[in-house]
Amino acid sequence: MREFITIRQKAFYEFLSDYNKDKPKEQQIWLDLKDIAIFEYIAQLCTTEHKKIKQSRIIINDTEYTHIAYKKIIEDNPLLNISTKRQMLRIIEKLQKLGLIRKYFALEKGSKTYFTLGHTGLTLTTSMSEVVGHQSPTPFDTNVLPPKTSMSDNSKYNIDSYNSKNKIERIKYIYANLSFFEKKLFILLGNLQKHFETYNLKVNTYKKHLEVFRGLSSKYEEVELITAIYARAIKAIRETSGSQLKTIANPNFLKASMEDLLLEAKEFMEYEDLGEDSIETEFYFMADTGTYLNFYSEIDRYSGEFIDKSGNAINISTLEEDIFLMREYLKQFGIELISEIKSDTLDDAIKNIPYEIMVGRYFHSLLDEELLKHWYGIKTLDDFVNFYNEYLKTKKVNYKDLKLQLMEKVSIK
Repeated sequence: MREFITIRQKAFYEFLSDYNKDKPKEQQIWLDLKDIAIFEYIAQLCTTEHKKIKQSRIIINDTEYTHIAYKKIIEDNPLLNISTKRQMLRIIEKLQKLGLIRKYFALEKGSKTYFTLGHTGLTLTTSMSEVVGHQSPTPFDTNVLPPKTSMSDNSKYNIDSYNSKNKIERIKYIYANLSFFEKKLFILLGNLQKHFETYNLKVNTYKKHLEVFRGLSSKYEEVELITAIYARAIKAIRETSGSQLKTIANPNFLKASMEDLLLEAKEFMEYEDLGEDSIETEFYFMADTGTYLNFYSEIDRYSGEFIDKSGNAINISTLEEDIFLMREYLKQFGIELISEIKSDTLDDAIKNIPYEIMVGRYFHSLLDEELLKHWYGIKTLDDFVNFYNEYLKTKKVNYKDLKLQLMEKVSIK
């Protein structure tokens, strides 16, 4: 055991010495044994072949992520004397900056946090496993994943900007004139599109699906219909053969098996311990994701990142996590966060204000008692813009510190 710890310390010391070489003191990052122990814990869970842990994994952009709850890390490492989530988050942030781990916040999975090893983490664990006899991470199957987005030399997506703009306006017009129920269907089918493409499925038009739903709505309640297709969609996305997706691609599957679908949906919802509120949350999440992919060509569809005004790459998952924190915090005061704030934040971060400065100001306004009072009057995007311009536009903030404060007040699994 002593030999193992010595080897680990030496490897990390060599890596950190090289990383911090020529950096000014304020930019250097060093790890202590507590930090390394947390990395070891995460690395072990991310590379284990344990069946139960493997079942908790998801694939994001060709990379396998493992669900590891902050609370679980703290409970499983009592000798490290980490008593608060904030302490844990500071360690996680250091490991992220060093490229040892990567984090993904999955709102669609019930606001859970997933981890994977970063390039540096993989390099260190692989090289050290050869010495100490640990098993290297097992490669994972990516055969069922969507293909990478093709790119040209002069354009990130090779998209005609004029035609793309017209398409955006057309989608906005159509969407604005749908009923609340129709919007849900539009959202669901739009987000299934990328999964249909995975299996090269011929997709029937939204209009055909809508006609079928309208025909069934005289017999069934809308919430039953949307729950049925939602449950089938989630099950289809999780399976790997594409057979259930092929069924959904044909709208007539609803006509033929509605009673069976309702029973399936009920069992699925009970098994997953979901309620109508959970469906609403997932649908809104899917709507926002669909909006990103359809309306913003600046987003790299493969990595899920966009470049903000300061030139930093920001992952969409970070935006999802930050907006989730705001929404959940405001709920405690009976305030509903306006849905338009997500797309507006993305747009502003790309065109006008560096992401961390802008969102840091949002966080500040929530944690300041006097500014929080103004949120009761924010009902529209114009209200929010006016509030931002009057109270936050010149505010200097520390995004990371404010986020840590907010995370302490909001439950993230």
